[in-house]
Amino acid sequence: MRRESAQRYGVIEQTVSGTDVARACESIRHLGFSVIDGGYSGEWLENFSDAFERARQRRDSEHGGRETLTAIDEHNTIRLPLSYEPMFLELVANAKILEIADI
Repeated sequence: MRRESAQRYGVIEQTVSGTDVARACESIRHLGFSVIDGGYSGEWLENFSDAFERARQRRDSEHGGRETLTAIDEHNTIRLPLSYEPMFLELVANAKILEIADI
C-alpha cells in the first residue's frame, strides 16, 4: 500500500505496512529476511528448546561427535531438523509463516 508523504530528498516511493505479516514481507523484499512473533507461549518455547537440544545431541552422535563437526565447521548447523524432532514442523505450519508464504 502506498501513501503520499512529505517530500524527502532521495525518497522516490514509500510503503506503509499495516500488519506484522505485511512488515515481514516488506523486510524480506528489502533485506532478504525477517523476524516475526510466532505467538508461541513460554511453555511451548521451553519445550521447543528441549527438542532443539535433543536434535543437536542426536546430530552429534550420528555424525562423529561434536569435535568432528567442529573440525569441519558444521557444529552450529542442524541439517533437516525435522528428521530429528517432529516439533520443528510446527514452525513451518505457523499461520503467520503460511500467510507470508502465500503472499
